[in-house]
Amino acid sequence: MQPEQALQRLTSAGLIEREGTGWVTTDKWERALMKAEVRMVEFAEGVDDPRLPISYALVDVFGARLPEDDLEALIDAMVPLEMHEEGELELEEEEAP
Repeated sequence: MQPEQALQRLTSAGLIEREGTGWVTTDKWERALMKAEVRMVEFAEGVDDPRLPISYALVDVFGARLPEDDLEALIDAMVPLEMHEEGELELEEEEAP
């Protein structure tokens, strides 16, 4: 899956939306991410890899049958967006996935 396809799939699922020339996450995404983080407390406390809760949230939204390559592409699209929204990464408009 190409980056543009990943963004389209995330948009179709209601997880991200356009804002100006960039992307922002939606309330639906924030709920899925929060749910994933709550489940992770039991076994992944102290893990500081943003990809882990993102991957759990994506599997929760798209299902466990999501092909690994597609999951990786979706994670690659979501990580910089989520880090930007958390104030951990500054994105230039042309750098945004």
